[in-house]
Amino acid sequence: MLILSRKVNEGIIIGNIIHLKVIRIDGDTIKIGIEAPKEIQIFRTEVYQSAHSGSSKLCGIKPDRTEPVPKPLAKPVEEKSQAV
Repeated sequence: MLILSRKVNEGIIIGNIIHLKVIRIDGDTIKIGIEAPKEIQIFRTEVYQSAHSGSSKLCGIKPDRTEPVPKPLAKPVEEKSQAV
């Protein structure tokens, strides 16, 4: 598991298509914004685990995201070439 520290308004990009951003921190609760293609289902861990306990399908459980997320505002991350 990769563990990263982020502050409010800082983010993480996964595979150049999924963008995570820390929106707000309230005590022990963190609000996270997720930008991902609408084809990718997004579940909270407890919902996903409860749907999979005793069944290999999601038994009608709907993902947390009900509307498509707009395209990311950030440009894709480019790799820096190393100087020789």
